[in-house]
Amino acid sequence: KILVFLLFLIFFLYTNFTFSLEITLNLYDPLSKSFSTPIPGTLKTIINKDKIQNNKILPIHKIIEMESGINTRSIYGDFSSGSKTTIDIRGMGAQAKSNVLILINGQRLNNIDMSEIDFPSIPLDSIEKIEILKGNSASVLYGDGAIGGAINFITNNGSEGKNYNELTIKTGSFNSKSINYNFSDHTKYYSITSSISNHVSDGYRDENEQLQNNFSSDIKYRAGVVDHNFSLNFNEQIMSTPSDRSQIQLYSDRRGSDTPDDFINSLGASLMYASDYKLNNNSSLIISSSIRIKDSYSDLQSTSYPSYNDTSLFNYQFSPRVKKYNNIFNNFILSTIGLDLQYATYESFRKESKNVIPLHTYNAWQSTQSIYTQNSININEITKLGFGVRFQRNIIGIGDKLNTQAPDYAGWQTEHSTFKDESFNYSTNIGLERKFKNNITLFGRIGNGFRYPNIDDRIGGSGDSSFSLKTQKS
Repeated sequence: KILVFLLFLIFFLYTNFTFSLEITLNLYDPLSKSFSTPIPGTLKTIINKDKIQNNKILPIHKIIEMESGINTRSIYGDFSSGSKTTIDIRGMGAQAKSNVLILINGQRLNNIDMSEIDFPSIPLDSIEKIEILKGNSASVLYGDGAIGGAINFITNNGSEGKNYNELTIKTGSFNSKSINYNFSDHTKYYSITSSISNHVSDGYRDENEQLQNNFSSDIKYRAGVVDHNFSLNFNEQIMSTPSDRSQIQLYSDRRGSDTPDDFINSLGASLMYASDYKLNNNSSLIISSSIRIKDSYSDLQSTSYPSYNDTSLFNYQFSPRVKKYNNIFNNFILSTIGLDLQYATYESFRKESKNVIPLHTYNAWQSTQSIYTQNSININEITKLGFGVRFQRNIIGIGDKLNTQAPDYAGWQTEHSTFKDESFNYSTNIGLERKFKNNITLFGRIGNGFRYPNIDDRIGGSGDSSFSLKTQKS
């Protein structure tokens, strides 16, 4: 794996070099994705680049946790790399991973199962700012799964024009070591930024070793009146997982573990493309799309059989939208109208161990089609009115194959019938905000959101639950 990674890296850096010799384009402007759509009446927090850079010693989830009303949880310790970490907004608790939406440049990172977001795969140096929306206000823009809130990572727009080569070495508690290399090349015609990182740690708990490798690269350029942005990411995680602790063990052996062979490993990659086409002086067409692949395999013998899990996920998203500025009766109006098309596939083998036939094989797919609009009206210099609506159609199909010859088969286990569900949902919001002197703003909003049940909700931990679940609403 290391050899493949190095060969891929050498090839990519070489193609970057030849690519820079061939392009003869004009200087680009920052993509419109760098400017968020306002939602008047909602609680929004911006973490700017300065704050991120001033806290680079911290993992990204700890920087976000500095904001009020946000908590993070990780079974690997409070100051882990961020792998398998859950960010909780407004006390969603154990269900936070399904009710807090994580995005990068408006593209969803949440999968259709209940797996956590791999925050270490987002390089700190690539982040321009972090937008945090609390409550279900983001449901209109981004759809289901944002009942608790949404966090949108906005990457560098390339407008700084700084060239640098930076090598950072960090060391910390529990034999933690990190090596990061960041590269940036800006010319009159294009921008390329790349980041490579390696992180290893023994972890706070026994049998809690962690290895994280990441590679990401962004290419931005202009072709005529169209701005283009390509983003490539590769990440690898190898993690040992400690068992739970009883109350007595917390006092006698707090850092101990009884599962020396348990692990959770994953490989992932993504390709994102965005373009910004200026239709005229008052409107632009933004196309945002992504392909994400993730393969995770784990063995958790501390759980009930089947303990071995090998799951593959493919996610596709295409989100075109139009931003338009209008002036009606001297009122400035910003309108965003867009489509959000998503498709994901899921295949999971549940078995006793790696080299035996699976007990259950789950195959699933999910399709989402949405249309939405979000509008902001400047009634006067200090008052804004906002409203939005989203209509979303979700379709899901799940198949289950039970092999009675599997070594951990028991007579009580059943094979589910093929399941298909179609659901139509909507979300709305209307909000008002008014600025006063002394940096005080009074705001309010009425809105609703929803969460469509994911694959793991339907399959359940032991695989014997019903696939048919209702949509949760707020």
